[in-house]
Amino acid sequence: MKRRDLLKAGAPLLLAPWLPGCGSSTSGSSGGPAPGANNIARGLHVSWTGDPHESRAITWFTDGLAAPEGVVEFGQGRFDKTSRATASQAYDSEVLTHRAQLTGYDPEKPLQYRVRHGADSLSATYTLKPMPRGAFRFAHFGDHGRSEFSRLVRDGILQRGVDFVMIAGDLSYANGDQPVWDDWFNQVEHLSASVPVMCAPGNHEEQDGVGAAYKTRFSHPGNGRYYSYDLNNVQFVISTGGAFTSDGTLLAELLWLETTLAQAAARRARGEIDFIAFVQHFTIWTDEEGRSPNNPTLVLLEENILLRYGVDLLLVGHDHEYQRSHAMAFGQPRETGYVQVCGGGGGVGIRTFSGQSAWSAAQHLRYSFIEYAVEGRSIKAQTWAVDTADNQAATGLTKIDEFELAARSGQARNEAVHPIRDAGTLLAENRANWRYVEAHTRLRNAEHMKQTIWHLHA
Repeated sequence: MKRRDLLKAGAPLLLAPWLPGCGSSTSGSSGGPAPGANNIARGLHVSWTGDPHESRAITWFTDGLAAPEGVVEFGQGRFDKTSRATASQAYDSEVLTHRAQLTGYDPEKPLQYRVRHGADSLSATYTLKPMPRGAFRFAHFGDHGRSEFSRLVRDGILQRGVDFVMIAGDLSYANGDQPVWDDWFNQVEHLSASVPVMCAPGNHEEQDGVGAAYKTRFSHPGNGRYYSYDLNNVQFVISTGGAFTSDGTLLAELLWLETTLAQAAARRARGEIDFIAFVQHFTIWTDEEGRSPNNPTLVLLEENILLRYGVDLLLVGHDHEYQRSHAMAFGQPRETGYVQVCGGGGGVGIRTFSGQSAWSAAQHLRYSFIEYAVEGRSIKAQTWAVDTADNQAATGLTKIDEFELAARSGQARNEAVHPIRDAGTLLAENRANWRYVEAHTRLRNAEHMKQTIWHLHA
């Protein structure tokens, strides 16, 4: 049965769940250094928790639980500034996570930094580009893992020289095996130490202490699970998509989404931003075989929120392929709808399609990533494959899709401005039974665990 069979707008959410899950990775060497001795900084990754132009968060790890205080030395031309790190234990590991904030530098110039632990432990020096004030570029993919193709995606993004990276969930595929997280961070350090990486959690992150490994190893804005940030004329809104439902925060997150997107739509109508980009791991609609429909109770409730406030771009992973939609709503093309881009070919595996729906504009069974160029009132995207048509490693990048998204008209912007709804109104207007929404989402996540076990033993 297809999820498009459930496309009636406003349809009741009292639907039985068909819940295929997200697959697992196969093990592979990271290509990065093995975890080092105590006090050696490793797995460096850059993000931000504040202004993307004027601050950077540097996060890294040391083995053992007794490392000397970590210090980031940074500057522009010379290392004349320092930032002392805070340390906390990574989930279920004899590993410390260190975090430091870099501020007070000239945001228009490149920034150099290095990490020191004591007198004899000094990392390599890395250079961070300034974040552009106007046009900028970023990359998006999901479902990464530690395969040969995972490393090709990493290297391809480095080759393209983007300003930052957005990973749409399912990062390491540790699935409870915590050393896999260290291996994954060592692999991505080739990219993440010099290019900011922001993430949304996926269902495989739930399997490490209901996201505890994810929460204790990354530095993100807000509560670190769901958050929002502005970058020039785009507001990015990042959701768990219900990945951590068993922690009891799903309704609070949906109310946060209602408020955040309502405020974003009002800001867009005032001309403060041009685009709203929504990021989560799970697809809303898909043609991947065996995947659809997936948790329709949450899907239809969530989609009503996205459409009410005119989300422009929906960036997802979860389905192990590349698929892009036309502007769409409830499984049908609609000019004022959102464009969904599934970048699930990040490296862990490739699945199959069962066909191509009317909403689908392009689909490829390729390991790939998407590069977005935001230029004024336009977003131009190119999708780069890192493999050949038969999923063999390629010697370079191949463009397999491109599209352009124009900013909404003034009328369309104004039509997306609505009052913020409270929980009762939100559920009543969508005829949603909250008990079913939460139960179906938990069942979906449980089915993902079954899928993981099946793939690991297949």
